[in-house]
Amino acid sequence: MIEPRLSPSIRWIEDVRVGDLGGASCGRLGDDLPDPVEEPFGLAMVEAMVSGTPVVAFNRGAAREIVEPRLTGFLAGSVDEMVAQVKEVGTIDPIACSERARDRFSPSRMADGYEAVYRASLN
Repeated sequence: MIEPRLSPSIRWIEDVRVGDLGGASCGRLGDDLPDPVEEPFGLAMVEAMVSGTPVVAFNRGAAREIVEPRLTGFLAGSVDEMVAQVKEVGTIDPIACSERARDRFSPSRMADGYEAVYRASLN
């Protein structure tokens, strides 16, 4: 339903793989600026990391649980720190970033985690 409505300058990618984000050097740079919010879960961050694109995000909300500094991205305490970290994203191996994100956030891993929490809540 979405793809036919896209302009010719936009490319639909059904299954994002390493390197598919158009050469982006990093993802999730702070689309929540200037008023950062505490996200309960950052799916956009996971999607970027799965594609091998490191994430630079504020050290708050779900980012603290999702981003592994120097492996899948960086966590910043301020805008100035974020700007400095963008210059470091090239030190992150895209393949290692992707593999780690796929390991941590695969559908089966997520389902197993939800089931474990559910079972624990019954006790």
